[in-house]
Amino acid sequence: ESDQNLQVTTQQRDLIHRGAQRTDDLVKIVGDLLSVQSMTAGTFVYHFKSVDISALVEAAASSFSDRAQEKGLRLVIQKYPEPLMVECDQDKISLAIQNVIDNAILYTKEGSVRVTVSEDEHGVAVSVADTGIGIAEDRQHLFERFYRGVEAVKMHTDGSGLGLFIVKKIIDDHGGSVTAEPLPEGGTLVTVRLRRKQQDARA
Repeated sequence: ESDQNLQVTTQQRDLIHRGAQRTDDLVKIVGDLLSVQSMTAGTFVYHFKSVDISALVEAAASSFSDRAQEKGLRLVIQKYPEPLMVECDQDKISLAIQNVIDNAILYTKEGSVRVTVSEDEHGVAVSVADTGIGIAEDRQHLFERFYRGVEAVKMHTDGSGLGLFIVKKIIDDHGGSVTAEPLPEGGTLVTVRLRRKQQDARA
């Protein structure tokens, strides 16, 4: 009898967990829709200030620790050894980085998600590499509004198709760039690049 009760409890726990995940997914979709609506209406306002992008990325990535652990994924965060100051909207850049990491974890069944902050010749680079399903040959559509790859839909039926569109809009408005490319060993590498100074970025 005790074993049966334990089984029911396990089933209930699983049901609660799946319900909570479903709620999180819906909240994310609503958030994406509201962000795009704000962008379309011209009310997506930017407030630029000097921000340590390395600390920002570490905080954004760390917020996914529990979720990665639940999926059995290794979340590796390689921050820069010293502050990397960028003129940006802290909340908007954090949203963009979170959307990239969210995608990486969502479409990775096993392995790892590695987040790296570095300097390059243009400024600052934030890279998110995963061991997930990878991206198809039509990756030029990846950052389009409502686009979702065939394999992505198969793996995760929910989703707004707006996450990476929002990322590109935010990074473009900061005068930066975002790219996605398949990794030779499988998985995807998404790289966000920001200039160290952004005086001419739109506000």
